[in-house]
Amino acid sequence: MCWIKVQIVLVLFITPIVTSQTPFVIGGAFESKKDRDDFHKAIHNINQNNALPRGVTLIGVSSIFTDNPLNATMELCQRIVPKKVAALIMCLSKPNRLSAMSISNIIGSLEIPVVDIVTRSNLFDDRNIHNTYMRNVPPYTDQAQVWIDLIGHYRWSSVVTVTSRDDAGRSMLNAFMRLVNDSSSRMGIRIERAVSYNKGQTNMTGVLMEVRKAQSTVILLHACEEDEVAIYLAAKELGLTAAGYTWISDEQSIGDRALHSIPEGTLAMRLPYGNNHKAHIHDVINILMKGLHDLVQNDNITRPPSTCADPPWINGMLYYG
Repeated sequence: MCWIKVQIVLVLFITPIVTSQTPFVIGGAFESKKDRDDFHKAIHNINQNNALPRGVTLIGVSSIFTDNPLNATMELCQRIVPKKVAALIMCLSKPNRLSAMSISNIIGSLEIPVVDIVTRSNLFDDRNIHNTYMRNVPPYTDQAQVWIDLIGHYRWSSVVTVTSRDDAGRSMLNAFMRLVNDSSSRMGIRIERAVSYNKGQTNMTGVLMEVRKAQSTVILLHACEEDEVAIYLAAKELGLTAAGYTWISDEQSIGDRALHSIPEGTLAMRLPYGNNHKAHIHDVINILMKGLHDLVQNDNITRPPSTCADPPWINGMLYYG
C-alpha cells in the first residue's frame, strides 16, 4: 500500500495536472514590435472580456525572431518553450521562412499547436514535419480553384500555363491539373501547353516563344514578382499582350514593381485583409480561446513541455484537434 502511494505521488510530480484555475500560456513568434504589441493587447482584452472558461486566464509570452534559423531555435527553446506554452502564434514573413520552418518543426515535435497568420507557402503542408501546423490564411495553391472558376465563368476551353520550375511552381501547376482533371467531364478545360522556366532567369523570350506557338490566348501565370516583370516585358516584345490575349496572374506575383509592367486587362487576385496582422492575431486568439473551452472539460490535462528536449505534450493533439 505504501509503495502504491509513492508511485502515484511520483507520477503526479512528473506530469502535473492542470486545473481550471491554471493560467494557459500562449506564445508568439514575431518579426516586428507592432505585431508583438498587438498580440499582448489581444491577450489582455480577452482576459478582460470574460470570454474564457471560468477561472481560466491567458498569459502571453513572445519574442522577436530574425532570419537566422539557429538563433530562432535558441530563442524558442530558451525563452518561449520554458514558459510551458499551450500554443504558439507565428507571424514570420517570407524572408524569415527558414526560421518559421525551424520553429514549426520543433513545436510540432512537442505536439504543441502552432498557428501561422502570414505564410502562404506549400512547404508547410508536410504533416510528417509540421504535424501541429495550422494557418488562418490559405496557401497560394488554393488560387488554382480561382483559376478554374474564372475559366468556367468566361467559358474558355483551352489555356496555357506558365509556371516556375521550383517547388512553388510545381505545386501550383499540380493543384491546377488536379482540378482540371476533376472538372474535365463537366467543363471541358484543356491545358494546351504547360510552359515552365527557371526561377530567376533574365531572358524570358525563349520561354514565351512556346506560348506564342499555342492557339489558346488565355495564359495563366504563376511567378515571383521579379520573374513576372521579366516575363511581361518579353511578352510585350513578342506581341503576347496585344488585344485578344488574356493574362491571369496569382497573388504572389502582384507587387508594386509588377504593377508597372503588367498588361492592361490582366486578371489577378488578392486575399482581402491578407496583410492585416492585427485582425489575424485577434482571430487566432479567439480560436485558441474556443479550443480551451473544450480542452478544460477533459480530466487529467497536463502541463505542456518546458524544454525542447521533453517528450510530446500528452494533451497537445487533443487541443490541436
